[in-house]
Amino acid sequence: MPALFGDFLAAASEHIDAAVCFYGDLPGGAAREVIGELDRLVAAMARYVGAFTPVPADPAGAHLDVRARAEADAGQALREAAASLRADAERLGGTSGDPVFPAARHLAAAADALTAGHDLLQTHFSPARDGSRNGRSRWARVITSEPVTAALLSELAVRARQLAPWAARLPLSGAAGAGLPGSARLAVSAACRWLQVADTAARPDGTGYPPAIAAGKLLHAIPANTAPARHRPRGGEPMAPLCAGAITTAERLRYLAPAHADRTHPAAAPTAAGWQRTAHGAAITGHNCELVLRLLADRASSLGINPAIPAALRHAADATSAAWAAWRTAARAFDTITTGKDAALTRVAAEIGDLAIWAGRLAHTDPAWTPTRGAAPGLRAPADLAFTPADIPTVLAAVHHATDALAAVASADRETIRDAAASGRLFIPTRLLPAGDDIPYPYAPAPGRHVDTLLATYDNVITSTTSAAKILDDLAAAINAPSSLLTSIRAAGRQPAPHLAHRHGSTAPPPLANHSQLGQVERALRTLGITEPGMLARATTIDDAAAELIAEGRAKTRRRDAADPARRRASRDGPEPRHAARLAAKDSPHTPMAAIPRTIPEDNTPRSESPRTLPAVMPGKR
Repeated sequence: MPALFGDFLAAASEHIDAAVCFYGDLPGGAAREVIGELDRLVAAMARYVGAFTPVPADPAGAHLDVRARAEADAGQALREAAASLRADAERLGGTSGDPVFPAARHLAAAADALTAGHDLLQTHFSPARDGSRNGRSRWARVITSEPVTAALLSELAVRARQLAPWAARLPLSGAAGAGLPGSARLAVSAACRWLQVADTAARPDGTGYPPAIAAGKLLHAIPANTAPARHRPRGGEPMAPLCAGAITTAERLRYLAPAHADRTHPAAAPTAAGWQRTAHGAAITGHNCELVLRLLADRASSLGINPAIPAALRHAADATSAAWAAWRTAARAFDTITTGKDAALTRVAAEIGDLAIWAGRLAHTDPAWTPTRGAAPGLRAPADLAFTPADIPTVLAAVHHATDALAAVASADRETIRDAAASGRLFIPTRLLPAGDDIPYPYAPAPGRHVDTLLATYDNVITSTTSAAKILDDLAAAINAPSSLLTSIRAAGRQPAPHLAHRHGSTAPPPLANHSQLGQVERALRTLGITEPGMLARATTIDDAAAELIAEGRAKTRRRDAADPARRRASRDGPEPRHAARLAAKDSPHTPMAAIPRTIPEDNTPRSESPRTLPAVMPGKR
């Protein structure tokens, strides 16, 4: 299980509690250690403010509200405290080796814990060329959302409240006071005042404003941006491990999906075979999730639970049914669309079957159930799925995580399909083209209408799967399921984060209506497989400038023709014969032979790239 940010906050709090318990005079030589480690600790706290809290464009502006002003003041106070202690530590000189004095050791451990927590949060970001940061996961927008940054500042204020009165006594303690130069004592005092300012600034009303419980839970639940280890089903697992396996696999797929949508990721390029396999696996997973939800609804009714809960479970089952039907339609779309020569499957396509098996074994009695075995020997009894009312939230959490992961996979797959279409890597059999398109190859680039239909199919997948996930969000929050944290993540992720650069591909891009709408330069770059945003932006600028120049030339020609009747007649009669033939060849609907890629399948029959381990036909709907 990945480390959580809350683990490092708790460790830092324990060590600060232990450090401030020391009330006696510092022995000889301890002052240097204590002030040096206190400098590291406050610097770590200030580093959070610089990295993860919003920085207003005009900190002194009168337009800031009370909370924004408090956040700006708290951040500035922590930076001033760190600067004062840095100057103090430099005057005293560094220490050699690990600290010896117990209080200094605890301060050092607290600084290390906060530094590690800072590094954990940074795993969700990557630097951009323009100096901004790009989000690498959906947690990036959560970390920089207003409720979570307020919770972070509140945590830092608690640490400042602990440290300020204790550090204020350091210059007055016997051995330390005698051993500190006057400038160093003033620096420590200044740092303590700034710590007190930070504590007060984080409580603008003077009494404190504890952040929302959901924001505090989110802050402590932020994981390191690493993929959980792959957890394959073995067979015979009881109900609790089945639910845990489904949740772990869903978290892994949720991590892997954006990585494969990222153009810089070195993994295998997505192929039609991979997209179809993923769609098959998602449809099977969704079908089994629907079965589990209907079984839970029956069990909740038999247990006499509030009637609203069974009704909500059946509503979620209906939404899940629509979602997996959309996935099945997406899988069938690749019966006539290919990407040419197959390559290795992406990790999402290779591992989607794990989630399908976990969900299937939740719904069926066969401990070795696989998609090829179908529904035999039968579904679980509702009582076997949830023996007590307390078991319902646990099982619901597994379904909730699986559906949420499929929504992330759908968005990522749509983006990679759009990129493949823009770069000319989608092909269809030539027999599906109009009879007038005489192309002597078994496959031809997919026309714009086929691409638009495929993208519209994935738009429907995204809409239906996300809708099912949101319904499960509300249900999980209503029964306090372990997955209710997903509801808070989705809500926090929708909040604006103006100081966080938008990562190209973090959200589903608008549909690509038609390739002919691209400018000539941009179309040429995409044909070459160029997807770097900077180069495409330059190409767009060049295309726009060319369009403006051509429009200006046409306007000038119209004005010239209006002044010269002879030119107007020539324009009405049409071009000369030798030019007419050239224009007719240019406007021909047939694709030039040289423009057709040679890396296409050799046979003349559409390939159904159904996965070998997952069935192409979904189980019938209940």
